[in-house]
Amino acid sequence: MDFERNDMKYEDYELEHFLVDEFFIQWVKNPNENTTHFWEKWLVANPKKRGIVLEAAQLIKSIGYKEKPEFSNEVYIKLFENIIRFEDLTVDQDTGIPKLANWYSFFHFGK
Repeated sequence: MDFERNDMKYEDYELEHFLVDEFFIQWVKNPNENTTHFWEKWLVANPKKRGIVLEAAQLIKSIGYKEKPEFSNEVYIKLFENIIRFEDLTVDQDTGIPKLANWYSFFHFGK
């Protein structure tokens, strides 16, 4: 289902539409003079939607996310080590069990 703001009027919005509308989310998460003016005026003109708007705003506020995740150096190192370990795994063709690859085999020039 496509919830683009240009396809519908806010009067026709249901809860799920508000939850994915970028302009609405911006107002809830980071209100400014323009968004606050718009939504306050819109709510006065559309009092029947107040409950849905308040519910959507409450749901959006309850989602505690950060725009840019912050990782400690320790987390970065563990993540990097996990990536390296994953790249080192190969699967035994007979058993299907992952096993460590032999890095030295790249440099072994014959027997």
